[in-house]
Amino acid sequence: MTGDLAGWNWQNVTDPEDTRVSFLLKDDRGCPGYGLGAALNDLGLPTKSSDDPNNGIQVIYVSHGDFSLLPTDPGYVSVNGQTYNVGATTYHITGGYYKFGIETSTGAIFGLDLLAPVKAATERKPPVPKEGLPALQRFSDVAWLFWAKQTARKNNVRYMFTIAIVNEETQKAIRRALKSTNATYGPWPGATFSTDSDEGKVLLGSPNGRAYGYFLSQHKRELGGNMYISKIQVFHGETKPLIPNMVLHVEQPKPTAKKRGSRKRKAKL
Repeated sequence: MTGDLAGWNWQNVTDPEDTRVSFLLKDDRGCPGYGLGAALNDLGLPTKSSDDPNNGIQVIYVSHGDFSLLPTDPGYVSVNGQTYNVGATTYHITGGYYKFGIETSTGAIFGLDLLAPVKAATERKPPVPKEGLPALQRFSDVAWLFWAKQTARKNNVRYMFTIAIVNEETQKAIRRALKSTNATYGPWPGATFSTDSDEGKVLLGSPNGRAYGYFLSQHKRELGGNMYISKIQVFHGETKPLIPNMVLHVEQPKPTAKKRGSRKRKAKL
């Protein structure tokens, strides 16, 4: 896992200040948290972070580039100027990053703060062209590397959260789903949409939903089959601003019905 990340210059950020997260109303210093207590308790998930994903929510933060350097540090190079080599090819840092959580006892993944390299690349000066993006760039692939290493049961995925959604396309999909069903935007349990419905399909196809769809489809061999998302709940946390969250409910592969063969009767002569 480390080799794949390091090979494309992903940095594993371990500073406690960077990985400090509160899933409740406030952290131990009184800083606002995500306000997810009601949702986590209802789903049987822990409410605290932990270095052990089997005993809490392990918060992981990886960045495509070194964000720890300060202008006063010897050898300082800004994110715009950082480069790395893969073989004989030199690439420019994109500045993308993924902060997410994994919980392996009940089985949950939490997308907390996600900036994909393809988006971050446009913010560099000069912008990083598409051919200069790292081969390992999707959140689904980065999250899978950690998930596969940390859990003994890779298919033990029941819930996929995307927290504090700011993506405009996903927010638009949420507004459309709520409006078309006359559902109310509120705290947990919020509004539930089956993925068999048009609204559920739109949410699943949104940028935040697609990331988890890729996670399941790209690794179905390791997961033991076609695991699927059956429904999506939309709700806001207990802290302001009331930014939307989604939790995607994951189901095990549907059993395949065996077709009964029919034997042709031989005509008697």
